[in-house]
Amino acid sequence: MGVIFIKKIVCLLNDYKNSFGLELFCFDCKFTSIELIKRVYYDINDENITNIKEEISSSLKEIEFDKTSCVVGVNSPVIFSESLIIPKLNINDENKTCMLKLEKTYKDDFEKRYVFVKDKININKTNRRITYLMAQKDKYKSLISKLDDFGFNIDKIVFSPLALAQFIGKKHIISGEKTGLFINIDKNNTILVVTKGPHLIDYKITNLGLYPIYDCIAKFQERNTDDVVSDPFGEKSIEVEIMVKEYFQSIITDVKKISYLKDFTINDFYFHSEYGLEEFIKKQFEKHLNLKFKTIVKLDDSIKSCFQAVSVLRCTTLTLPVRVK
Repeated sequence: MGVIFIKKIVCLLNDYKNSFGLELFCFDCKFTSIELIKRVYYDINDENITNIKEEISSSLKEIEFDKTSCVVGVNSPVIFSESLIIPKLNINDENKTCMLKLEKTYKDDFEKRYVFVKDKININKTNRRITYLMAQKDKYKSLISKLDDFGFNIDKIVFSPLALAQFIGKKHIISGEKTGLFINIDKNNTILVVTKGPHLIDYKITNLGLYPIYDCIAKFQERNTDDVVSDPFGEKSIEVEIMVKEYFQSIITDVKKISYLKDFTINDFYFHSEYGLEEFIKKQFEKHLNLKFKTIVKLDDSIKSCFQAVSVLRCTTLTLPVRVK
C-alpha cells in the first residue's frame, strides 16, 4: 500500500486597518510529516477583491485543492485577552467565579455578547491563571465574513498566537518547566508569545514582517525581491539602514513590554525566522536587549519555513467558532 496523503489548506488572515492579508498554504499531510505544495500571499482591499477571488479559485483548481478543507489562523486586534487570577476550584465553581468577574467588567450577558476560548495554568499550589481570548460577536462576525467571498471549506478557526504556544509546547522547544518568550518572524508579521508548556501566558502581534526590508533591498540592488539572498547586507543604503533600524526598534520595544509579568519569570528566549536572516536578526536582538537568544535547530525544512501555518494546522483544541449567529 502506498503512502496516503491528506490535502489541507491553511489560511492566515492578517487583519489590518484598511485592508486584510490572506496567506494560503497548500499541504500534503502524512501521519508524521507534511509537504508544502503551494504558498501565496494576497493583500486585499475593496478594489482588488473580485480579481483576487478569481485568482485564488483558479489557482486552487489548478493544483486540485479547490474542494480541500481549510484551517484558518487569525491575527487581528478584534481578538483581545483578559487574564484572571483565581483560587484553584472545581470546574463548576471556576466557571461561575470567572463569569462573575467578566460580567462585572464587560456587563451582563457576557456569554451572549462575546465569542471566546480560554486557557488556564497553575501559578502555584493555590492559585490559577485563566486567560480568555475573546471578541465581541458582531466584530468577530465581520472579521470572519472577509473569508466568505473566497469559498473556503472551513473546518476550524484558531487564534494564531494560541496555536503557536500550543505547538511550541508540544514540540518541547521550550521546556515545560520553564516560561519562555518565543518570537516568530514571518514574511508579513511578527508574533511574540510567552509560553509555559503548551499554555499561552501573553502575546503581541506586530504587522511588521521581513518582506518590506527585502523589498527595499531589492529596489536598491535592482533585482526581484524573491532573488534577494539570505544575507543581503553587503551593500548598504540609507533607506535599507533606516528600515532595518525602525523594524528592530519596534520589535525590541515589544519584547521589553511583554517581559514584565507579575506571576511568571521568563527563563528562555527563542526566535525563529521563516524568511531568512536568522544570524543577522539574532545579533540585533542580543546587541540591543543584552539577552541570549536561541534558535530552533531540530525541525525539518517544511515546518521551519511555515512555522506559523503548521502550528495552526496542528492546533487541536481551543478553536473559535466558524459561524456566529
